[in-house]
Amino acid sequence: MSERQELQNGIDARNNEDDRVQLIETIPIISEEEMEYMDEEDKTFKERVDEFWNWFTENEEKLSDYVTRREEYDAKEIIGFVSKGVDLISEEIHFNIGGDFEFTFAVEGRTYLFYLLPYLTSRLPEQFKGKWKIFPYMQGTNGQSFGFKMYDKELQLEDIKVIADLNESGTSFDVRFFSDILGDLEENEAYNIFYIMMEITIGEGLSKIYINNAEMVSEFEDGMFPLTELEQKMKDAINDAGKELMTRPDESYTGYGFEPQENDELRYDVLAGACSFIDLIDEYYNGSEETLEMLRACGVRAGFIAFPYGANEDRSEMLNLRYEMEERLQNEVFGKRGSGEETAIVLGGATGTGSVYIDLLLYDGFKPFDKVEKFLAEYPYDFYLSEFRQGSGLIRLTEDERR
Repeated sequence: MSERQELQNGIDARNNEDDRVQLIETIPIISEEEMEYMDEEDKTFKERVDEFWNWFTENEEKLSDYVTRREEYDAKEIIGFVSKGVDLISEEIHFNIGGDFEFTFAVEGRTYLFYLLPYLTSRLPEQFKGKWKIFPYMQGTNGQSFGFKMYDKELQLEDIKVIADLNESGTSFDVRFFSDILGDLEENEAYNIFYIMMEITIGEGLSKIYINNAEMVSEFEDGMFPLTELEQKMKDAINDAGKELMTRPDESYTGYGFEPQENDELRYDVLAGACSFIDLIDEYYNGSEETLEMLRACGVRAGFIAFPYGANEDRSEMLNLRYEMEERLQNEVFGKRGSGEETAIVLGGATGTGSVYIDLLLYDGFKPFDKVEKFLAEYPYDFYLSEFRQGSGLIRLTEDERR
């Protein structure tokens, strides 16, 4: 069900109810001193990315030599040297370097990196764009096979047989896999090998977006095919379903809807929303800050703009207004997504019974908010900024005298 359908259903179910909640007025406003504390970072993600590309530029000749004469260097020397540059951003970011001047970053289960690494790779200096190929995460093997060894087991990609069923909505696959070799391992080891080999084969992006579940079966099933064919089979199935192939998790949106609840925290009035970083939504309602902490460690802040609306305002119109503001914020204020010039990305938003929320990932801290406040002043609402966690105070962005 689409977000618009979710919202309309919520409206229809409450046509005769006065259920609007103005919770924003009950949330503490953060003082100027506290606001400065919130922005007190070691270095923002943008600053770290700038440092990395400065390091890359200064050492590009040596990096090129590593690629062209790789066999003459010790692998540990190459990894150790390149790590010094990548660690300027985060010690949690892994990479591969080699091939035809290919530099590939890897997510390896750190989901939050899907929302950081595309910005990093988009900042490749102009003078290297005709030479270096920089990938934000593993891209897949395009059907090619190779050997793999783990848990004292050696196998080729095609040794694993799979079958993938596309769901009715054409948005995800359930995969079943079989291998005599994996069958000899402990179950958790077998699944670990499979997921690693699958992500290498189809790429981390497709795996994140489309793989809903994987199940190991004890016997070969009719219709199974080598793992090396999975990427193309998935693309064919998506095309046959009349769907557009998505390749970037940070641009793949998940719709959600709730039954509004009585709660002292914001966002519990939400009827429906859509977000490309659904982990933030899940953790917000679960009271977790795990992803927030990992983002902060990279100099990234996650937050949302919130504003209340009146009882006489149509909720469907508020949804349209939110879409308009999301698009304008990204393109006119933060910078076009994927340009390398953006200071933040709009992740999506939600519409509640009494408030509207616009979700943000900030690459340069709160520095762009002078422009944000000027933009928001065009609209006749009171706007606030919250961190993406429960218990956060609010920064007042604008106060409209027209209301």
